[in-house]
Amino acid sequence: MSYGARLALRHTPDSAQIQVLLGTLLGRGKLVAEDGGMRLVVTLDERHAWLAQWTYERIAPLAPMPHRARGRILLRSEKHPFFADLAAALARPKRLVSVFRREGLWVWAMYARVNGCELLPQTSCACAPATPPRPRGLCRAS
Repeated sequence: MSYGARLALRHTPDSAQIQVLLGTLLGRGKLVAEDGGMRLVVTLDERHAWLAQWTYERIAPLAPMPHRARGRILLRSEKHPFFADLAAALARPKRLVSVFRREGLWVWAMYARVNGCELLPQTSCACAPATPPRPRGLCRAS
């Protein structure tokens, strides 16, 4: 087991990471079952490397850097028990409605926009957001 895999297993996703994962799964992400667990896999056109990098920066402990090959970007997470729990939750969509927040909807919308952009025969991306939502994390102590 690699160091990254051991680190990912010790990490519990926070609420902001859960929103990014939910939005990614509803957009372009897929949960892939392999020996020893499940992982998240996202494949994008090279012109949408900004979205792969943005997603990676928000789920970093769960995934290594995105890979580039043959004009595609592959973001492939480490195996984690959270993804099995998420697959079970996706089987019951009514439960997911209660945990979805603004950030998850924004990520879903960005992946939907990328889907439309990849259908067009252009070489550059015009769908990059002007201002992505600020990640919610720890608040400043008062």
